[in-house]
Amino acid sequence: MRLADLKNSPPNFSSAKIALIHDHQILVYERDNFPYIPYPGFIDLPGGGRENNETAFSCIIREVNEEFGILLSPANISYVSLYPSGQHKGKLSVFFAGSISPEMISAINFGNEGHSWRMMPMRDFLSNPNVVPAYVARTKTYLKANSQRKP
Repeated sequence: MRLADLKNSPPNFSSAKIALIHDHQILVYERDNFPYIPYPGFIDLPGGGRENNETAFSCIIREVNEEFGILLSPANISYVSLYPSGQHKGKLSVFFAGSISPEMISAINFGNEGHSWRMMPMRDFLSNPNVVPAYVARTKTYLKANSQRKP
């Protein structure tokens, strides 16, 4: 999937997540500790499940707004990739990455999913055993791809 395709997305995706980064820190939240959800109490990235026939871009915009009270735009997103869904066999998960400004961070109004949010140092995120493992791997892939881009 290319960034130019943000308004379109694969029809078989089930969820979207995003790594929002500022100054070597990444926006995360602590998941609720309910035993019936995947990775209870783990550190997670913004995002979630698709609703109705929304696009991946619409899904991530809605999820970030619901969870953090901020509105992303295409300008915040610099990377997108597809992965097999860990929850829904035969479906895809869309992983976005990009930037979050200090003004957006200051404007965060944390919703009712999870315990707390924070800007976590990237090195801690990448090495913490309590981060949802798939998102550590996907963020590492993004960081590697981003470091190889020409200025």
